[in-house]
Amino acid sequence: MNIEAKLAPWLYPELRGLAETRREDLLIKARQEPYDTIEWIGLIAAMGIAAFALRWLDLRAVFGDSAVLFGLASFAWALVVLYVLAAPWMVRRTRRGLKRTHKRDSHESSS
Repeated sequence: MNIEAKLAPWLYPELRGLAETRREDLLIKARQEPYDTIEWIGLIAAMGIAAFALRWLDLRAVFGDSAVLFGLASFAWALVVLYVLAAPWMVRRTRRGLKRTHKRDSHESSS
């Protein structure tokens, strides 16, 4: 069992009680949901904050004059910061997509 399968019921309460194959199908459908305006603003703000955080991080003190190590360390730091700041907006989009997909599927099955 991969980490996503373990975290999915915790991140997405709508998936609790469903079979694992059904969960995967619903997540695939939900992740096709387009980002709304609030999520776009959050993602853009996350990128801006990550860039701002990199400006104030003095990695040259750690890596000296090695441009390659400095570049790799900066990239790794940016990925971590961006992941932490952008992930909530991506989870929000998936939750919204799950609610919409679940609502659509329950409506179709009742008809």
